Amino acid sequence: MKKKSCILFGIVLMLASACVPRPRPVTQFNVETYTRPYQTDFDEVLTIVLDQAIPDDFVVRENLRPMQVLNFRNSLKLSLYYTFEDSFKDVRFLDTPSSEGISLHLYRIRPSWKIHTIDDQVTAVGDVVVSSSTYFISSMIRYDGILYRNGEKVKIMDEEVIGERVETNIRYWNEAFVDGVREMCEDLYQQMAEEQKSFLTRK
Repeated sequence: MKKKSCILFGIVLMLASACVPRPRPVTQFNVETYTRPYQTDFDEVLTIVLDQAIPDDFVVRENLRPMQVLNFRNSLKLSLYYTFEDSFKDVRFLDTPSSEGISLHLYRIRPSWKIHTIDDQVTAVGDVVVSSSTYFISSMIRYDGILYRNGEKVKIMDEEVIGERVETNIRYWNEAFVDGVREMCEDLYQQMAEEQKSFLTRK
């Protein structure tokens, strides 16, 4: 009897493993940001530097099922460009900060997950009890950067943002990840707008 239960348990585990979906990979994307509440006319050229420490391809794990992110640097460039294009004379990407205008140097971007709650469920199959968990998660991104004005450091950024989208379906984790990048871009815009308003006040 014990042997039969063990065999049944093994079959259940194999079927459960085969049916568990996997996160879709994150491929090239561009986020649509909402920046009007902080709209500021910078009237300058923005230089953005993406440090080499920011990877192009990586895996987000955080003790959950791994999700692959591909071509991240190009997605980041597109997202940042369209976030700032309406507020600056031009947005360009260089290897070093410029001595003229405003420069944003992003040193590090660390994506992970924010687990809001976990819903644990127990299912009985004959004499076998199978437990499963549903995660309510959002994308969480920590980023580090420095803002320069005419070559001089004016602001150090060490921030953490959490996307608004909460997902339970593992198939849509990729969309939750993109929403976290959108939140990061909006946060960058807000911080730069606040610095610009402070600069204009000091003039």
